[in-house]
Amino acid sequence: MATRDTLTPKEAQCSSGAEYAALALEALQEPADAAYAKELMDRVADDCQFTKDLAACAIVYQALGEQGRAEELLQTAEDYCMSGEEQVALAEAKFKVLGDKAAAVGAYEKALKETGNLDPLIALAKNVMNVIADSAFAKKVLEKAETKISRAVEYGKLAAAAAEHVLDKEYAAAIFNKAAEKLSSVPDLLSLAGEVTKTLGDPQKAKALYQRALEGATDFAAAKTLIDSAKQAGDAAFMQAALKKAGEMASATGEYIELAEGLAGVGDKTGAAALLDKAEDAVAGLDEMQKLVAAVEAHLADDAERLDRVKAKLEKRQANHARYMEFQQLEKDAVSVKQFLALADRVRLELEDPFYAAKLIDRRKNCSTAPATSTRATSRSCWRWTRTWTIPAGCPDC
Repeated sequence: MATRDTLTPKEAQCSSGAEYAALALEALQEPADAAYAKELMDRVADDCQFTKDLAACAIVYQALGEQGRAEELLQTAEDYCMSGEEQVALAEAKFKVLGDKAAAVGAYEKALKETGNLDPLIALAKNVMNVIADSAFAKKVLEKAETKISRAVEYGKLAAAAAEHVLDKEYAAAIFNKAAEKLSSVPDLLSLAGEVTKTLGDPQKAKALYQRALEGATDFAAAKTLIDSAKQAGDAAFMQAALKKAGEMASATGEYIELAEGLAGVGDKTGAAALLDKAEDAVAGLDEMQKLVAAVEAHLADDAERLDRVKAKLEKRQANHARYMEFQQLEKDAVSVKQFLALADRVRLELEDPFYAAKLIDRRKNCSTAPATSTRATSRSCWRWTRTWTIPAGCPDC
């Protein structure tokens, strides 16, 4: 309960006419102390030189029943008015002191001409609704803001203002539609989808944006942002799609394992198995093999063949860790069919690891397969291995 005794200490914090006016309005709340409110105004009103201060004092005098004094201060406020911000203060005073909505709108029009950035325009629309509750004019203000923005976060902020302050969800939806037409990057689409969910509560509209983001992801980093957004959205189907998309772009064992665990978490055991296959092929060290075995035990324990295979590989690596590191370096350096096949032969003989040898044989398929520049046959048996396969014409090693 505000009284003279509780309000007097606040005077020390007041440094402008508008601040004293705000304190005076507190004094007019029940139990009202009109004498104290008038005392405050009489103390500062004649010294005010800025529209904001004069307009605030005019509103208090009108509340005190001193209409003539209020109109006198209001006229001075108008005479001193120079900026868009001051026009806003003047509009409020004209409506509250004179009850003249048209005059208030006239001041708001001038304020609108002087205001050009998103946040001030949103603040102006909010003030219009708080003071004169004119949704049509508030929408006009936000429509000007539309012409000043280009980023997803700005569209989201503007749409939220339309829904919250102007109470026009249809207009908010129209803003989102325009944004969706203009924006195309994955981060922008994800940001927009999140704002649509928050502002409109429309999962279908958000889903369409998520789908566009999914289709637009072209690298692993972008795909990871899809997963983060899916977590925030709580959409299991989108999470599954995002994990699979990331799996197409992953390249390291740890990445595949993390994504496989995510798929297992949403009940996609088949998808998890496919990613663990890729993780197994990409293993580059003992620690990665240990993590792979742990993942298989946690999520595919009923796949006995797989579990036995990865455990056997782990045992091999634990027993021959230094040799594996040596062979992996040779694998990185290999560039030709001949080198891969020779390396596979050594792995078979020295490590007795048929899995790694088979992987190396498969790797030689990725060697250069540029079109032949001569007319020699496009396939034959290579003397270096006992198996027969197709070799591109022009292979320098066979």
